[in-house]
Amino acid sequence: MQKKKTGRGDYDITCFGRNSGIGGGICMIVERKGYQTSYGLLRILACIFVIIHHFDAVVVDASSQKGMAVVDNLTMVNNGLFFMLSGKFALEYFDGNVTAYYRKRFVKIVVPYLVINCAINMMHGYTITEYISRLRHGEVYDWFVYAVIGFYLAAPFFYYMFYDMKEKYKLLFLLSIVVYIVMNTVNVYFGSVFYTAANPFFDTLSFFLIGYLIDNIACLKRYKWYFAGAGIAAACISTYETIYLPGVNASLYGLCITRICMCVAVYVLVCWSNSRIIQDKNIQKIVKRLANLTYYVYLVHGLVQEPYAALHSYIISKNPYIRLAAGSLEIIAVSFVLAYLYERITRMIYKIAGEKRIWGRLKSN
Repeated sequence: MQKKKTGRGDYDITCFGRNSGIGGGICMIVERKGYQTSYGLLRILACIFVIIHHFDAVVVDASSQKGMAVVDNLTMVNNGLFFMLSGKFALEYFDGNVTAYYRKRFVKIVVPYLVINCAINMMHGYTITEYISRLRHGEVYDWFVYAVIGFYLAAPFFYYMFYDMKEKYKLLFLLSIVVYIVMNTVNVYFGSVFYTAANPFFDTLSFFLIGYLIDNIACLKRYKWYFAGAGIAAACISTYETIYLPGVNASLYGLCITRICMCVAVYVLVCWSNSRIIQDKNIQKIVKRLANLTYYVYLVHGLVQEPYAALHSYIISKNPYIRLAAGSLEIIAVSFVLAYLYERITRMIYKIAGEKRIWGRLKSN
């Protein structure tokens, strides 16, 4: 028997057999004691950033354009953080069973997306047949979900690429990504100095891989505060650009060094924290519960935002910043409630289906 740690995560992989090890013998995943609260906290934070980022465009007016642009700029780290977390957990905790891995991802990612998205379309007056037709013709589009699905499909291949790779080569791989990002940034500021293929998939894939690499290269831990400093500097630069050079700051929506620095800074400050607060067992339970709902919150928050944008924000206040704060809090609260209800209902359905399957097997035997 061989016990193999996959990182500082929630699981150990224990393998049995002559060729024990991932990819050989029989392996099972054993949950470690103590949920990694810091990573769950980052998922919640990224989810809140998504909601604020989407809602600020609704409440902005002529008097608050620059201020809202700054909010929009700073919360742009949301998707980058989600991709980094996806990369970390997808590549660290893959157990070698590709079929089971794809099946779990299908149940956790694709099924909720189709169910919730179909429900939202039906609320907008479309039938199920019309929804399927819209889905087939690309009229229903959610780039984030599509990108995540693509990354999860590729995750086993990346896992085997990095498995047993020496740390120095992982570092070189990370540096090659950074070089590409720098080249892309130079092109934004100084024109097409370097040839970099414009590929949104690769841009977001960079975040996915950085999330895994930065947590699995031990020597980087000593540079935590350098990363934080670079992130603060990047936030200041991009804020200045937002206010005084709005055309240039459009680079933030692509793969730019300022955006990467901001994402990495938030990531290391939250996930590499040893705060006593997140070590409290009650806090850990709350964070774990909420973090498990964040994907569903992402899927439903747009539906919650629509009626609020049309009516409630003007009832609270005409001040756009008060509307942003109050509206975001309400959307967050209602979205988490809906996400919780969805999770409970689906859990009951899976439980009933599982019990029926077991009962059917017992009867047949």
